[in-house]
Amino acid sequence: MSLPPLIGPNASDAGGVAGRRGFRFQDHVAARFLIHLLQQQNLAQVECETGDDIALRWDDGLTRHNEYVQVKTTDSTSKWSLSEICERSPASSRGTSLVERSLASEQFPGPSLFRFVTVRDVRSDLLPLKIARADRFDRNVVDAFASLAPRIAKRLPGSISPQGTTVEQWTHAILWETVGGGIEALRLENLNSLLRLAEADGECLLVSAAEQIYDDLVVLAVTAGDASRVQNPSAKVITKGAITAWWKQQVVLIRQRNQSFVKVYQFATPGFFTEIHRIEETDPMRSMASYDAEFDGGAWRKDDLCEYLIDWLPEISLSARVLAQTPKLEARRQIHRAIESFDRSRIDEEALLAQLLLHAILRHYKSSEPLTCKLFSVAGTTAYEMNAHIVPSSTGDELWLGQSHITATRDLADVASAVAAALADTLDRDFLKKEREIILQLREPQHLRSSTIDGIFDRHSKLDDLVKVLNVPVLVAYDSAVLAAGFADDYVTHLQAEVETTYQFITNQFSDALKKVRIHVFLVPVQGPELLDEFKLRLRRA
Repeated sequence: MSLPPLIGPNASDAGGVAGRRGFRFQDHVAARFLIHLLQQQNLAQVECETGDDIALRWDDGLTRHNEYVQVKTTDSTSKWSLSEICERSPASSRGTSLVERSLASEQFPGPSLFRFVTVRDVRSDLLPLKIARADRFDRNVVDAFASLAPRIAKRLPGSISPQGTTVEQWTHAILWETVGGGIEALRLENLNSLLRLAEADGECLLVSAAEQIYDDLVVLAVTAGDASRVQNPSAKVITKGAITAWWKQQVVLIRQRNQSFVKVYQFATPGFFTEIHRIEETDPMRSMASYDAEFDGGAWRKDDLCEYLIDWLPEISLSARVLAQTPKLEARRQIHRAIESFDRSRIDEEALLAQLLLHAILRHYKSSEPLTCKLFSVAGTTAYEMNAHIVPSSTGDELWLGQSHITATRDLADVASAVAAALADTLDRDFLKKEREIILQLREPQHLRSSTIDGIFDRHSKLDDLVKVLNVPVLVAYDSAVLAAGFADDYVTHLQAEVETTYQFITNQFSDALKKVRIHVFLVPVQGPELLDEFKLRLRRA
């Protein structure tokens, strides 16, 4: 609902409207009241250059008040005094003092309030006027107004508003606000208010975006102030409904912007495994880390492991853009979408399980960021797929381009041979060039943190630069004889010996050419057949 603007029958566009275009402090004051229009339930509308510099229309459901706001900026640096606000120019010219000009704005019926907004502060004799109206019932404050009001009235005998308000009544109805620091201070105050409004709506507002929104808000005030009182009086009014609709649209844009640039992989990842053994080699540059899902109540935790891995499905099958646009509360829906995406691919469930194991370990233990959601393949086959991640290190970011395998048998010969062959393919420059092209096509850098190796993903960059930061993770989830034997108090000791033997068996298949590559072997002992069966079952239920 819009109230008729406070414009009299003899209105013209002279004075305030004509002279205000080069004077913008008032626009920032008006912008602040537009923010108050969003925040304060009883504020119904804001008018620019109608009954006064700014008019506020208050409605609490029982009564309506008109508040007449004058914005004052002067070249003087001294504080406002009682004498200055009562001074007439010339001295005998009734109606020319600051108080009388404020009274003169009350040309419309109904309860009225008055307000001054100034850059300069007031002297001690005017300090009561700065007390919030709600705090003026204290005995000392009442006494202060009882003393101040007659002093102002004595200097302006007989002065009265068109609606009959006396100087003493005006003194009780005026609120004086000081904005120290001028436009810049007011702008910062208003920007902070916008940030808090966005936060209340559940959005994080970037400072650059807040500045643009605020500039648009000031334009609303300028447009209303510049509108003609005669030809377009309704344009001088900004109602609560109008500003609320405007803000809702801003929130939509904020949300879209945040979704466009949210860093979807920057969150604490859940842990699951316990690291049981580690080997570091410098010549050749290799490492081994092994992880145990552990027992619980005497049973190996295959059920818990499957649930943990399924929760990672969205990250390996949905793009960063889709993840950014999906609310956290719809996490299960993300998993359904991930499974739908998986069903359309040619990757079998065994390969998917292996992929999820490597992805989860890189994300949690290496704080990695997946480069794309695509499950990489080599030479068009699905014998194994590649994981591509950026991994931070003390010397700079690294590209980890790796593979994963799972075996349901205890014969590791075939797996070891496949690992060695795949590693050899990884060194092929044509393969690396192809993988870089795939990354270029699918990577969404707006959702990734800034990296020290962003330059290697330029198709015109040297392949040697990519090789310098290349690390190759290899995950093998193998059917463990130790786990098959069931829980024992010392099973971890036997498991450590088993993973060390497995590591030596696999790396013995590596050729001398692989000595130039930084290879990281991750071993996950599992109860192979049981884990595969449980994973397939839970995947269908998810």
